[in-house]
Amino acid sequence: MKPDIALICVGTNDVLRGDFSPPEIESCVERISSQLTENGTVAVFLGIPDPMKTAPGPKSLKRILQKRVIIMNWIIEEVAVKNGAIYISLWDLPMSYDMTMWHIDHMHPSAKGHQEISDLVRRSMFLPRRSRTKLPTGRDSDKRQEFIWLFTNGFKWFAKRSVDLVPALIWLIISNKFPKKNLY
Repeated sequence: MKPDIALICVGTNDVLRGDFSPPEIESCVERISSQLTENGTVAVFLGIPDPMKTAPGPKSLKRILQKRVIIMNWIIEEVAVKNGAIYISLWDLPMSYDMTMWHIDHMHPSAKGHQEISDLVRRSMFLPRRSRTKLPTGRDSDKRQEFIWLFTNGFKWFAKRSVDLVPALIWLIISNKFPKKNLY
């Protein structure tokens, strides 16, 4: 495939991994960016917002994730700039912390979030608006719908991931109490 534009959001799962490896991530992002650029594709990389303001969970875990996200954003921005790609930081944008931007799971964009991110990409590429009006998005859910989603989808996901993700997050918190020297 040779798309005209590719929007890439990297790292949100990587910062949760017990084997978080900035050099490996940099290598992968470099490879993706280079291949897209060689194909004539405009590569647009999205940064990750501050997990201290968005992630659920204890502050000790959020602090670890914040440090990793800062590293991820730095890697992605450096690689993007080096390869002539576009980097869009979500870190300092107030809209990144507006909960209507996020799906009920608070991890993926809502309809409004997708529209706002698309608009950011359009503006960063200096493209004209194709329509004078935005599509109506409203709020994806109300409290009742969130409660239903939590019981029909959220708990199933949590139970399935309790085998691998939850122990890894606990280990992440414990191991960062006594960190090894980080060379990155």
